Amino acid sequence: MTTLDHSAIQEEAFKVLVFIAELCDKEGLKYVLIYGTLLGAARHGGFIPWDDDVDIAMPRPDYERLRALLAEGSDGVRFFDHTTTDDYPYLIGRVSLDTTRIHRDDELDCGMGVFVDVYPIDNLGNDYRLAVAKAKVLGLLSSLYFASTRTKLEPYCRGSWVRRAYVSVARAIGSRRIRRLLRLFTRESWDGLKKTYVGPAVWMTFQSRRNVLFLRYFTEFTEIEFNGRFFKAPRDFDEMLNAYYGDYMSLPPTEQQKPHHEYEAFYV
Repeated sequence: MTTLDHSAIQEEAFKVLVFIAELCDKEGLKYVLIYGTLLGAARHGGFIPWDDDVDIAMPRPDYERLRALLAEGSDGVRFFDHTTTDDYPYLIGRVSLDTTRIHRDDELDCGMGVFVDVYPIDNLGNDYRLAVAKAKVLGLLSSLYFASTRTKLEPYCRGSWVRRAYVSVARAIGSRRIRRLLRLFTRESWDGLKKTYVGPAVWMTFQSRRNVLFLRYFTEFTEIEFNGRFFKAPRDFDEMLNAYYGDYMSLPPTEQQKPHHEYEAFYV
């Protein structure tokens, strides 16, 4: 197998993004660029130079429809999550290319290639304080779930005994139990987003407060250029990015300018 370098990973991930966007437009599905991809579009007109993936978000019903369309694969592109793929270690979905594979030392190989992260967006509530409280619980559960799926302590633990203990607790609870709890929190979203505050309920992490987002980010859209093509973005993306990153037009310190996924990628 031939190893993909950083630029090749970006190139293949961009192909997946174009495929998803065209399919969503054809099927009438809502999506927006989010996180580092939206930041890259606003600041760089494309990828953050050191970034290594693509992030989009979809209201829960649109996410489920995309999964149904791509669960069996289409044109060499396939949807991965824990309902479609044994040993899949995340609660968000990923759409990947069948012509590539990725490998990470602390995960089981589920056959996934270079990918686009797809974040399902769920209802959190109409009261901000209650939404934040709910997000904190979800953040704990989603972090426990990720820890429970680690097959090795490193690189996740990075030598920290606190993280080692965290993995032990997560494994004792079990990924299936954690997943069932998270499903209870998200079931009202299957009928659509109806609350003032929404967010990626199954991937809040410990930065849960800044993942409490306005509903309008996923219902009111504009377009933004990314790598020479235009994609959907929240109409108020500047507000969203400022709330999430602060002064997002300023570059981070040099030591932080590096990919955050710890995997290798190959052509097959």
